[in-house]
Amino acid sequence: MKRERFRERIRRPWHKLFRLAANELSPPDSVLFRRPECFGLQLIRHCNSRCRHCDAWNSSRGSDGLSFQDWLRLLHDIRAWAGPCRIEIASGEPFLDPRLLPLIARARRLGLRATVISNGTLIDHGMARRIAASDLSSLLISWDGIRPETHDLGRGVSGSHARVLKAIASLEAAGGLARTMISTIVSGHNHRELTALVSYVMEKGLQGIIFQALQPFAGTDWRDLWPKDVSGVQAAIDELLRLKKGGARILNPPSQLAAMKRYFADPLRHYPEFTCRSGSRMLISPEGSIHYCPSMSPVGNIRDSSLAAIQASAAARARLGDIRKCHRPCILMNCYFRGSLGESLRALFLPPGGILRSLARRRQEPP
Repeated sequence: MKRERFRERIRRPWHKLFRLAANELSPPDSVLFRRPECFGLQLIRHCNSRCRHCDAWNSSRGSDGLSFQDWLRLLHDIRAWAGPCRIEIASGEPFLDPRLLPLIARARRLGLRATVISNGTLIDHGMARRIAASDLSSLLISWDGIRPETHDLGRGVSGSHARVLKAIASLEAAGGLARTMISTIVSGHNHRELTALVSYVMEKGLQGIIFQALQPFAGTDWRDLWPKDVSGVQAAIDELLRLKKGGARILNPPSQLAAMKRYFADPLRHYPEFTCRSGSRMLISPEGSIHYCPSMSPVGNIRDSSLAAIQASAAARARLGDIRKCHRPCILMNCYFRGSLGESLRALFLPPGGILRSLARRRQEPP
């Protein structure tokens, strides 16, 4: 297992570099070389948190979703068409679905990297051991504040902070911290605690922390979290930039953090200097609908067509063209943001905790 993981870490940047180059150099309507870099699998919509900036908790569980066999067939289709790429299981709370870990195990056997984004509240010692046994590539846990009252305010359920800490402790006992990251919303209620979260990640030896600016979401109470002290949030982001330059495991590229400062000062501005990454992703809904951008209509359904046929369709080509021309503020979200070419190459070959970065750090150490 260790030998195979080492080989994967060596091969991964080169495959991602080829996919990045093919997608960036191909015209929007080209289907010869263009393939998604990541597939987002939405097993369920329901969530056990009640986040003020999200309405997943208010979604019904539904009864017309894809079966376990449908998801397995999709994994085989992804591997055959797109190669050893990454799948990301998020939206709703993935650990509410008992199919999650068996699907991850199958994905890993197929050579797919698997990432799960979770609120962490369902990860106890037993679940942590199962996660380790599934060979999950990476796990992102949402955590918005060092203080319990800060995290629980945004997540809407008392005791959520305590359960996140329990999840981290359980993952540590199972040997899973090196593959665990923290995902943090930057907002008005927690900007004074961002650097403390970075310090925690560094002290514990987690894989890293990634920040995302609070986004407006219709039908939610996101305004309750919007910063009244914009200069305070901007100062906190400046400190994150300083920490990242000093080697902290902050996964955002510098250009994204800098853009967040402009976003909080003017949340309606557009960003023509950036290209939306949603055209390099495919999102699969619980019912099998395929989206590139969740704010745009679907381009097909895996119950009716293969992934290759959907991407070759006129609807997909038109949607990819629309995305190329879109520069709305949601482009700053981690799912959609693409930094400069230099930042992309550094992310490929020098990820926090990666082989080349470890070697570079070792060279800098005194004999």
